[in-house]
Amino acid sequence: MVANSIVLYGGFKPEFVSAFLENQHLSHPIRMSGYRHYTESKLIPQYLNITNLTSLQVMSGDTHISHVVEKRLLDPYFMPLMAPSLDGLTNAYIVTGQHDILRDDGLMYAARLQNASNVKVRLQHYKEGFHIFFHFSSGPLKLAVAERALNDLIQFLRDHVILETFSI
Repeated sequence: MVANSIVLYGGFKPEFVSAFLENQHLSHPIRMSGYRHYTESKLIPQYLNITNLTSLQVMSGDTHISHVVEKRLLDPYFMPLMAPSLDGLTNAYIVTGQHDILRDDGLMYAARLQNASNVKVRLQHYKEGFHIFFHFSSGPLKLAVAERALNDLIQFLRDHVILETFSI
């Protein structure tokens, strides 16, 4: 379902879903280009690099699909992780969930931001989190992890945005 959402959000053809699921959406030359440094598994904290899936190296890819999706997936406005430089960005609060298909992207982006000059990063990782778990912070399907994540964000905003901005 998440791969389908990414394909739809990216404006790609529905038949590309299987290529995304099989990690065949980028060709080997793109994987070996300068962009590979933005997505290296060494950017993931060791304590979270717990599966062999994190370091899975796919040496092939569908060339046709790769050509179609390359411009969108490497566009930093679509995927900020792919920006050549992260210098000069504002401080960031990044939430990741252990069971989120985009977990590694968030972790790698946080690591790249931390290495950028003058960018402070707060990474909040929730081992019970999954994609869009934050949406379950209230209502009939309320989850404790989502409520905790929302409270953590509110506290961070109070401490680092409101207090610092208004010198309270």
